[in-house]
Amino acid sequence: MARFGVAAFALVLGSLGADAPLETLAAFDPTLGQIPESVTTDHEGNLFFSWASTSTIQKRTPDGTITPFGTLPIPVFTLGVKVGPDGCVYTVSLTATPGAFVWRICTAGAVEQFAVLDPNGGPNDLAFDDDGVLNVTDPFLGQIWRVGRSGEGARLAPGPLARRQRREPRAGLPRGRGPTGSRSTTTVRCSSR
Repeated sequence: MARFGVAAFALVLGSLGADAPLETLAAFDPTLGQIPESVTTDHEGNLFFSWASTSTIQKRTPDGTITPFGTLPIPVFTLGVKVGPDGCVYTVSLTATPGAFVWRICTAGAVEQFAVLDPNGGPNDLAFDDDGVLNVTDPFLGQIWRVGRSGEGARLAPGPLARRQRREPRAGLPRGRGPTGSRSTTTVRCSSR
């Protein structure tokens, strides 16, 4: 049974200096689906990480205790995870069937769907800007989404990606097709703000 130490966790701790040795904060068993995908911290020193192959977000407290923080209500692949300016944990996910979502967990066990993205996409990571607006990368569609503070209408983030008139085809896929070969769309629901 192979065991993997997650030394990458040591890189996110601000208190570790450049000369500090790497420290394994937790060891996982990938044969049990324990494949950490993304990690973030809060102001209290807790680590939150997603299991790539399950729909669970884990919490590691400063004393080393690891517990499930939230399990998404549908079978998905949880990917990027961040703590938002409101103190809630946000994660992005995609399903084996078309479906792409942003989820929010403000209290342990209380998972809510925060936003729905293009179902042909594949959100991978997320970040909050200085104004608290959520940005989500989608490498399947080659886009960055902006999601309003209330989870309303995901839309393309302003910038060169949003201004493109045509999408470049992904390797091996005909133009206008999503990663599963289904027709993809460039139309998204936007808020009326």
